[in-house]
Amino acid sequence: MYKEMKREREREDKICRIARFYGEETQSNQFSEEAGELLQAINKLRRAKGIGQPTNKSIDECERDVIEELADVLVMVKELIYLHCAKGEVEEIIDRKLEREMKRMVEIKNE
Repeated sequence: MYKEMKREREREDKICRIARFYGEETQSNQFSEEAGELLQAINKLRRAKGIGQPTNKSIDECERDVIEELADVLVMVKELIYLHCAKGEVEEIIDRKLEREMKRMVEIKNE
């Protein structure tokens, strides 16, 4: 448990240092690029699964690409949250949105 906490603190420290070094404009642009790459990877995975035009990549390759791009996007999101000093606010909004979706699921189940 301690090692995990230490690793998370080190990770957060790196995210903050990188975000401060490059700044909001550069990292916002980088986020856009990474988000686009994630969309492409997801679409390629769908194609590998037989939805849309075929691709030469295997499903396993495409899934690895999606995971790689998810990591890139997550890092960028964390950097932007840091740059906007929005961690607490974002967490509150996430909690609200999750609760709202849980209620929707109950409503759907009860229909």
